[in-house]
Amino acid sequence: MYASLRVAYKFPETPPFALILLAFVHVVAAGYDMALGLMTKDTSVNAVFLNILRIVVAVFYIWLAGTLPLQPILPGKNVAGSKHVCLCVLNCSTSH
Repeated sequence: MYASLRVAYKFPETPPFALILLAFVHVVAAGYDMALGLMTKDTSVNAVFLNILRIVVAVFYIWLAGTLPLQPILPGKNVAGSKHVCLCVLNCSTSH
């Protein structure tokens, strides 16, 4: 829970590789738990649903973390950052 709150509070600049590994472990554990429960036939529908939910949430987190850039630097020298003013705003405001 701490890791989720930390990532939500302070958005990482690069993928949190340790948390991606933890999410992968959750996928494997939920899959193993679900397979073991289905083999022993004393599992409930709620347990299967919770395992599927664990897998879906963890895979979504892995996908979302994988969309972050690998390095916290801009891809080129003349690429604007998030704090730069849009050039079209500067051109429009000076033409009047």
